[in-house]
Order: sequence, then C-alpha cells, then structure tokens
Amino acid sequence: MKVIIQISILSALILGVFGGFENICKNTLATCTKDEVRCMSPAYYFQCSQACGCTDSCLDPSADCLNESDICLKEDERRRCPRFCGACEGCNNLVHNDICDKNIHRCSEYNVRYLCAQTCGKCSKSCRNKLAADDVCNTFHKYGYCSRTSQYSKIMNEVCHGTCTSGCRNNINP
Repeated sequence: MKVIIQISILSALILGVFGGFENICKNTLATCTKDEVRCMSPAYYFQCSQACGCTDSCLDPSADCLNESDICLKEDERRRCPRFCGACEGCNNLVHNDICDKNIHRCSEYNVRYLCAQTCGKCSKSCRNKLAADDVCNTFHKYGYCSRTSQYSKIMNEVCHGTCTSGCRNNINP
C-alpha cells in the first residue's frame, strides 16, 4: 500500500513538472482579447481563457474535453476533464458575465451552456446532470448505463443524476 501511495505522489509530481494537465486560466496566444464573439467558441476560449474571463474554478485543460465523453465513464480518466465529466461542479461562468448576459438567448446551444453555466441556470435545479452535456447523458442512458446492473451505474448516477433518476428526467433541459 505504501508503494502505491509513493508511486501516486511521484506521478503527480512528474505531471506537475513536465506539463501534465494544466487546468489554469491563461492566454497562450499573444493576440488574445476580450472578444464577445470569439470567446464563445471553445477553440478560442481555451487559448485565451484569461482574456475571456476565466475564474480558475472547475476547469478543463482543452477544448478536446468536449469531444471525450467516453473518458467520463472511467473513474481514473475523468479527472483529465473535470468540468466536462462532472468531477467538479461547473456552475460558474467561464467567460465574462457581460458576454454571457449578451448570449443568454443562446443557452440552448451546447457551447453557450458550457461557457455560461451560471447565466444559463445549469445549477439552479436539484434535478441536473453534472456532466456538461445532457445529450451525452441521454445517450448513455439509452445504452443502459444507468441500470443498477451496469458496471457504470455508480458513476452514471453521480454525473448524470438528472437523466438516471426517473423523477428528474422530464425536468432536464433539452
């Protein structure tokens, strides 16, 4: 057991020293600006998160996370994309509030719900999915992953609570 703990600590140190997954607010382009149109694009946001208004809370390391739903079913993998996979509560806006306010009419769009979770009311209901994409939860539900007999049952009921709980299903946003 002691060896496993030592290996885990060493792995964490190596990831930290050699770049690992950095979930911090930063600009990686010299041309980053607070642009209300471009900041709503995940590809731009993840290169210019600081300029767009990132608050350094419950972050994913890159736009790739938005296409990696399969990793969300693996306990050890889902921490790579904590916000998308629901490993942390992604209830805050990732871009400046004024940008989200101007886009509130677009909350039905996936990228807007992801970037403007607070403005779009993601966490205002107890019947909600922690996973960033309700359609992914719906697909997993269709595959039977919410079933008690599924190997994914525990994780699904945590990250897709709204979809997996029969009394909640009608209350989930489309």
